[in-house]
Amino acid sequence: MLTLDAPKNLTAVFGAILTTAVIGGGTIELSEVNPFTNGSLVTLTATPEVGWAFSHWIGNASGANNPITVIMDEPKSVHAVFVPLYAVTATTAGGGSVSLSPGAGSYPSNSMVSVTATASNGWIFLNWQGDANGTDNPLNLPVDGPKNVTAVFGTILTTAVIGDGVIELNATNLVAYGAVVRATAVPNAGSY
Repeated sequence: MLTLDAPKNLTAVFGAILTTAVIGGGTIELSEVNPFTNGSLVTLTATPEVGWAFSHWIGNASGANNPITVIMDEPKSVHAVFVPLYAVTATTAGGGSVSLSPGAGSYPSNSMVSVTATASNGWIFLNWQGDANGTDNPLNLPVDGPKNVTAVFGTILTTAVIGDGVIELNATNLVAYGAVVRATAVPNAGSY
């Protein structure tokens, strides 16, 4: 109760409520505690749980910047969207190497990874196996789950004959790394 026995200055402070929520695995930290005074700036930081990545904000905030600052000039609702991380492995048994770009081992769901096969001297990139196929190099690999791709390299198998005859191979050139090739010496008539 207020007694008006002399002039008084009255100030009312009204607060705005910020409602937050997460989609996926993570948390949101606020730089201040609710309710907020009108016009205050509040910083929101999205922190993913293990196996998740921050994707973007929705509601009264948007974009993928993290952290973000919102002006509390009215009640607001902000959601942080987190997406699962998936492992991407790229291997080869030999004849070259494979690289990923960006060079991490885990990638956010619905992202794209560039996989590049580089042949060693004397080898040629043939194709992809595993969770990818074809001959595109580099390969743009969509990450919609865990991925494992293998680069297959081949080389030309050369033969030389001393004497009178030929060498028959049970494979055609280019021969993939690790392939087993049978070579049969076939003499011409009168040779052995």
